[in-house]
Amino acid sequence: MLHHRVVRFLNVTSIGKVSIAGWVLLLLTALLLVRIFVAVDWALIREAIRLLARSRGRGYFLRRSTGLFQKRVSNSMKDALTFGDRAFQFSTSLTFDIRMPRDVVVMNPYREVKVRAYVRSFLSKFYSDNRERVLVFGINPGRFGSGITGVTFTDPVALEMFCDIPNDLPKKRELSSVFVYEFANHWGGAEKLYRDFYFTAVSPLGFVKNGKNFNFYDDPRFLADIKPFLISSIKAHLDFGSSRKAAIVLGTGKIKKVFENLNNEYQFFERVFAVEHPRFIMQYRRKYIREYLEAYQKTFAEALR
Repeated sequence: MLHHRVVRFLNVTSIGKVSIAGWVLLLLTALLLVRIFVAVDWALIREAIRLLARSRGRGYFLRRSTGLFQKRVSNSMKDALTFGDRAFQFSTSLTFDIRMPRDVVVMNPYREVKVRAYVRSFLSKFYSDNRERVLVFGINPGRFGSGITGVTFTDPVALEMFCDIPNDLPKKRELSSVFVYEFANHWGGAEKLYRDFYFTAVSPLGFVKNGKNFNFYDDPRFLADIKPFLISSIKAHLDFGSSRKAAIVLGTGKIKKVFENLNNEYQFFERVFAVEHPRFIMQYRRKYIREYLEAYQKTFAEALR
């Protein structure tokens, strides 16, 4: 008898109204859905959208030739995003489907949940605004720096020590990162440096060949294949809210030539400055580090004018 009463209490009435217990169950279900909604991994949602875009393309476009995809959003939505938000969306949406040279593999640290968390913390700390910034381009991420942290020219030690972002990554220094944060201190600190500059790379994804860093321009055929990817990446960086008046290239050799050729063809920036690459300085000219810090200071100041 009691059993039948409970069943009747939980059932929907014949006229389509829901009993009190039914409303309670609906409320509990809603709360459960909210809990799931809050805990969901949005990176997985973005990946699902990417896959959907490949097959249906509704509301999205996929640049198959570059391996990049971007979400089409209205101008009002773009205005609501910060520089850091746009940078985060770009980095965590990166894919790569270009033919690779033999024995070369791509590094995409943004697929790792904890790396995405470090990148989000970094961007929230230094780029939660819409200030216009000068882009500073390296070559491509290395396996001991941004190849594992997701933050350009920032190894795990620098991420924790100078950016105040704790992490459980192997605490190994990377030479380029050492110099960049020496320069940050010379400039007035990481916060002051990142207020006006955004460090990135001509190729936002890195490459490894036989366990060593591989620069994308080392193989002429690969350079030709990757060119559309590089172009799309630079265009996307401009959409962060970056300055078109100037850009800085870290490197005075091949990377300078590659970047200047791209800029001459597409007119991304009015001026392009180049300084010696941090790794070259630390590996071959370390005893002249003070002179290089002054050279960086002069060039970065000139890029802001």
